[in-house]
Formats: sequence, C-alpha cells, structure tokens
Amino acid sequence: MIKPELPVLASTLERLDALERDPRLSAKELEHALTLDPALTIAVLHRAVNVHHRHIDSPITTLLQAAMMLGIAPIRNLAAELPRAEDSLSETHLGMYKTALGRAALSGRFGLFIARERRELEPGEIALSSLLAPLGELALWKVAAANMCEFERLRRQAGVHPQQAAHIVFGTDIGDLGHTLAASWGLPELLQTTLSLHQALTPRQTAPILASRLAWHALGDWQTLRAEADLRACARHLDLDFNTLIQHIDDIVGEFETETAALYDLPTLQVLSGTQMREMPPPPKPLVCSAPDQDWITLGRQRLERAGTPADIVQALSETLYNGLGMDRVVFARYSKDEDGERLETESLLGTDYEYGFHNIRLPLGEGQFFSQLLKKPAGVWLRGPDDSRLAKLVPSELIELSGTDRFFCLSLFAGDTPLGIVYTDRRHADCALTETQFAAFKRLGALAINRLRTLTA
Repeated sequence: MIKPELPVLASTLERLDALERDPRLSAKELEHALTLDPALTIAVLHRAVNVHHRHIDSPITTLLQAAMMLGIAPIRNLAAELPRAEDSLSETHLGMYKTALGRAALSGRFGLFIARERRELEPGEIALSSLLAPLGELALWKVAAANMCEFERLRRQAGVHPQQAAHIVFGTDIGDLGHTLAASWGLPELLQTTLSLHQALTPRQTAPILASRLAWHALGDWQTLRAEADLRACARHLDLDFNTLIQHIDDIVGEFETETAALYDLPTLQVLSGTQMREMPPPPKPLVCSAPDQDWITLGRQRLERAGTPADIVQALSETLYNGLGMDRVVFARYSKDEDGERLETESLLGTDYEYGFHNIRLPLGEGQFFSQLLKKPAGVWLRGPDDSRLAKLVPSELIELSGTDRFFCLSLFAGDTPLGIVYTDRRHADCALTETQFAAFKRLGALAINRLRTLTA
C-alpha cells in the first residue's frame, strides 16, 4: 500500500455526518469519534503528518493534534474516499474485522488509563500508540482477509503462540509489519519505536504493549494465555494493588461496552471481579512445534561468513536460530560493567513480543552465577533443567520465572578478550523439547560466529 486505505465502518461515516452538522463541535469530540474507528485514525494521521505547513515544525504526536489540524470537513471527505468494510469484506471476514477494530479501540482506552496512572507519560501520546499497536494486523485485513481469519482462529487456540500462528498462515513472522508501515507512513515516533519489537523497551514504550495485551485478554474473557502474568505486570508497572487494578479495568471495560455494544457486534465482555483467575496457570501444551529449516540455516551460515561488524554477526546468528533452527525465542543480552557492577541487559530479541518482559532484562552478575561463569570464555551450553542440577542451581531464578522454562541454549560472545554478551534461546515448552541435533547445529553456528568475531577483532 502506498498510503493507508483500510476499510472504515459505515457507522463511522454516519457519526461524522452528525458531527459535521453540529455547530458546537469541539476538537475533543472529533478526536473521540476517531478513536472508535482505528482504520480512519490511521488515514487521518497519515494525512496530517504529510500536509505541508510552512510555519509548523513540531511533530504530530496525538490524535487531538491531528483532528485540530484537519478539521471535520476534510476528515469527513477523507473517510468517504476510503473503502467501506461492509462493502469490501464478506460477512465472515467483516465480523472478525470488527472484532479487531474493537480490540484496538479498547486498547486505546487502556493506554489512556495507564498513562494517567503513570503521571510522567503523556496521555494522548500513549492512547494513540495503544490504539494503533495492532497496526500491522489491521493493515493485513485490507490485502489478506482470508489469511487473517485463519490467523485469528489459530491464535485463539490456547496452545498456539501468535508467532507460530503467523508462520503457519503467512510463512513468516508478521511482527515487523506494523513498524515498517508506521515508519513508511511517517506516523508518530512513539508508535514506530513501540512496534520495533527487537529492542529493549522504556516504560513509555511498554505502556502501549501492556494496553494491547489487556485488550486481547478482555476479549478472551480473561482466560487467555498469560492473562494473569500480564495483569500482574501491569500492576507492577503502575505500582497499584492487584485488586485496585482489577476494579479500574472493570470500570473501563464496562464503560467501553456500554458505549460501543452495537458498534463492533462484540459478545458481552466478562468483568474480572466475576472471573476465577488461577494463580499463574501452567502454559497449555503446544499444538504445534516450530520445525528446523535447512535452507534458512544454510543462508545463515553464508550471512555469518560475510558479516562485517559484531552487530551484523549477532543479528545473523539470532535470525538463523529463530528462523532456521526453529527456536521460539532468541535474546541477545549485552554485557556491561561500571561502578555499580557487572550486568546483562537486553539489546535485541526475536519471538518475544508476546512476553514483553524479555525486553527489560537487566540481570546483575555475581561471583559463581551461571552467566558469570559463561562469560569467562566463548562457549555454547545446553541447560537441561533438573537433569543438570549442578548448573541449574546457578541460573538466576528471575530468568526461570520470566521464561517459564529451565531448558535453554546459550552462547557467550567475545570481541577479542572483552565479553560482548550472551545469546539465549529456548523452545518455551517441554513438549517441544530441545534435541541433541538442535544443540549440535547450535554449537556449529555459535562456533562460526565466535570465529568471525575473532577475525574482525584480531
């Protein structure tokens, strides 16, 4: 798509017609109307950031700014130019598309709440990025509605992770699509950085992801994978008592449902106070396990051999482990040392947008700790859980709690005699067990990366 032309709801045009006839219309009311149809929001933002204003240099960061800049008549005309969802989608596709729009709209409400609770965050900015957090998925409804229906169907099954559903349906991860579109369309900086899933996240970038997760769980009656973990992460993010957070969420969901009951044809939403939340339920057994791809491994070896910088080596290795070896998560944590001590900090990630806690790893290193030992020389290790009790007791409990597994591969990388950091990778579930064949391939790829680093830093 050269410009965003996602299908808008017919009710959106009716709402804009009514607002255009209102002589007392305010920019706030226009902004609110736009939040109810994320498809139109995307088009409005694109138009606003690409209008040439000779005397205006400040960037557009909120939907209110875009609404004030364009005004009701241009926005109504823009909406009329866009395809109507009711005309361009089949009945089956339309229902799921409306659900996707409703989920995005609810995410915007949660983002507004999170920003107001955090105080230092700008509410309009966070609300907008929360509203458009599923930008890539919304865009795919325009060009691949049948695939998106299958993607939604798979993703709703408890044993299928979003990345696995995307690989099954599209043959690749679609997580980067939102970032690519936001950057090419010139959408706000916070949205772009939030959708860049392979980097460490600040609290400002974490807020829209949390909001998006809460919206997903709300439409899944709070019985979705990691609902409990995400709720507790949100409570920590906002420094709120868990029961207080639940009450706030119930209020938001209730108000949203009252206002939009007929708009998205959503079923009655379950409030948390009436839901039996289990204490960190075990993850369901996976329905699919990612398979190795020899073509990707061959390509990865070629990329490693050509890599010209340490960053290129880390990227090539990480992508080969993820796409070629069939690993579920790959994290590169960089080593750093200062007066406060030694630590590992997240720098790049693959497959972890669903468990955003990986984006904020800041792991202190201590004498005798597993990673401290590993960082004494380049080496690849397989942690086998209780089967390797000597090493298992040295692994930080924070990592096991975050990952949900005590079985993983890891590799220490060096630039000369200086440690660069650790590459960590796992399969999430014991049912998708790591194998000797995978570890042999992991060691071969790791050895190639280590040798390339030696060559570059010699």
